[in-house]
Amino acid sequence: MAITVDGYGPIHKGNAKEIYLAYSRGEVDLNKAQETKCKQFLSPEDIDQITYDEEVKAKNGESKINTENAQDNGNGTEAGATTGAAVGATGTIAAVVIGILGGAKASKINGIIALVAAIAAVVGSAAALTMSFLFDNQLKDRMTHQQNAANDNQTMDGYTNGLAGSMEMMNEDTELYKEQSATLTQTVNEQTSRGAELQMQYDTAMAMGDKAGADKAKAEMQKLSEADNSKLEEDLKATGEGLDEYRAMNVESAGVAKSGQTVSDFLKEGTGKAKLANTSAGLCMGAALLAGITVAIAAIPKIWAAFVPVDGPAGISASILWGTVAAMMGTAGTTYLNKGKEESQCGDAGDEMQTHVSQLNDMMEQQTQYTEDTAATYQETDDASAESQAEAGKQATGATAANKEKLGSQPADDKPEKDKKGTPVLFA
Repeated sequence: MAITVDGYGPIHKGNAKEIYLAYSRGEVDLNKAQETKCKQFLSPEDIDQITYDEEVKAKNGESKINTENAQDNGNGTEAGATTGAAVGATGTIAAVVIGILGGAKASKINGIIALVAAIAAVVGSAAALTMSFLFDNQLKDRMTHQQNAANDNQTMDGYTNGLAGSMEMMNEDTELYKEQSATLTQTVNEQTSRGAELQMQYDTAMAMGDKAGADKAKAEMQKLSEADNSKLEEDLKATGEGLDEYRAMNVESAGVAKSGQTVSDFLKEGTGKAKLANTSAGLCMGAALLAGITVAIAAIPKIWAAFVPVDGPAGISASILWGTVAAMMGTAGTTYLNKGKEESQCGDAGDEMQTHVSQLNDMMEQQTQYTEDTAATYQETDDASAESQAEAGKQATGATAANKEKLGSQPADDKPEKDKKGTPVLFA
C-alpha cells in the first residue's frame, strides 16, 4: 500500500524532496512512516540543500525559544478598564463615606442612610474585587515565560558566541583558502610549463625526424594531461563553501532573535501593567481603610436615635455591610499588589532579555559583514589565481609558438643536435 501525504498523493522520487522540504519548513505534518519514506528517495546532497534552506534554518532558530502564548490576545485595554472600574468603585465608596460623615449629626435616620450607602458600596467593592481577579488574564503565561527567561537568554548567548566564533573560524579559513589556492595555482602553472616544454621537445623531435624522441615526449604529454588535480580543487571548494554554513548560522540566529524579541516584548508589557495594578492596589487599600472606619460610624445613629425603631437596626446592618466592603476592598487591594509584583518581575525580565536580543542582533550584523568581506577575499584570491594561470598559459603558448617559428626558419643542416640518448638539445 502506497504511503501518501494530503495534497501530494503517494510519496515517490519525484515529490519526496518537495514534501520533505515543506515538512522541514513546518508547512506540512508528517508521521514517522511518511518521513522515513521521503528520506528513502533523498540523496545526501538533497539533505544538505534542505538542511541549509533559509526558511528551514529560520524555522529551526525560531523553535529554539518557546513563544507559545507570548502574543497579545487582543485585550490590550483590559488593564485600563480594570483600573477604571477600581477607581470608579473606590470613588463611589469615598463619596458615600464622606456623605455619611458629613450628615452624621444632621439627621435622625442616619442609620438608614448608612445602610443605603453601604449597599451601594458593596456593589462597587464587589466590582473592584471581580476586576482584580480578572486583571491581566495573560499573567500566568507571562510568569511562565519569566521563569524560562534565564534559559532563553542562555540560548541567545550561545548563538551570539557561536557567531563570534564563526568569525574566528573565517580568519582560519581565509588563510587556508589562500594556501590551498596557492598550491593549486602553482601545481597548474607547473603542469602548464611542463606541458610547453614537452610540446617543444615533441615539435623539435618531429622536425629532426626523431620518431623515438617524439613518441617519448608525446607519451609524457599524455601522462601529464591525465594529472588529477581534483583533490586540490575539492579541498579549495570545500573551504569556500564553508561560507554557506556561516550564512546559515546567521539565518538561524535571526530566527532565535525573532522569537526572543517576541517573548521580550510580551514580558515588557508587565512594566506598564504593574503600574496600573499598583495604582489600583493603593485605591482599593485606601477604600478598605475608609470602609473600616465607617464600620463604627455607621452604628453611631443607634445611640442617639434609640427611640427610632428602624434607625438602630439599619445602622447595625450598615456596619456589617461596611465590614464586608472593607474585606472585599482589602482582598482586591492585596490581589492587585501581588499581581503588580509579578507584573514588575516580568517587566524586568523582559528588559533583561532585550539586552540579550540586542547583543545577538548586533553580532548578526557584524558576522554578516565579516562573511561578505571573507567572500570578497576569496574572490580576490580566485581572481589572482586565474590571472596567474592565464599568464602561465600565455607564456607557454608564446614559448611553443616561438620554438615552432625557430624550427621552421632553420636550414636542414642547422637543426638542433641530439644528445647521446637521441633527445633534441633545446637549450645549449
